[in-house]
Amino acid sequence: KKIVYTEIQTNDEGQVREFFQASYKEYMDEYPAIKKMVKGVLSKELKETRVDRDNQSKFFNYSSIASYYRKSGGIFLVAAQYDSKTGKRKVVGTIGLRRCEEKDVQTGTMEVFRLAVDSQFRGRGIARNLLEAIEIYAQEQGCFKLLANTLTILEAASNLYRSCGFHTERENPLGAKLSMTTFVKTII
Repeated sequence: KKIVYTEIQTNDEGQVREFFQASYKEYMDEYPAIKKMVKGVLSKELKETRVDRDNQSKFFNYSSIASYYRKSGGIFLVAAQYDSKTGKRKVVGTIGLRRCEEKDVQTGTMEVFRLAVDSQFRGRGIARNLLEAIEIYAQEQGCFKLLANTLTILEAASNLYRSCGFHTERENPLGAKLSMTTFVKTII
């Protein structure tokens, strides 16, 4: 079964929300800050599209997650395993890219969000492919600097960013046992 990389579609949203929650599940009991972050992300940035079934418009398939990222000049991509026999997609990876502040337009900065790959699909280059895809998109948007934040307990993510040319800009403590690393990469 082939992996395809596309912008998120409305029918991917439930899987993306479940996938995001599952990727932090093992940390939520030990780190209340992570549980709070997951809840906030699900209610704001990874909100499901609400559809009035009686008044469906031709824009029905435009995801509210896509809209959230697009309104800041960004994009939200999924890696999906596509079954050509059934036509079904299984989301196995995600990544978002957006500008966070107005000054990001002037500074040419965009930030990477929600990079995750299903544990059964790791080691196949999916995260690297997603990063490469958003890097190309960022360049097309006039961006020349990427930021990425990750929790220090997510060592595989930190290693991936380093192997893809990011370097550590700073570490911010998030309490006694938890901290966030900000990575930066200059792109041409």
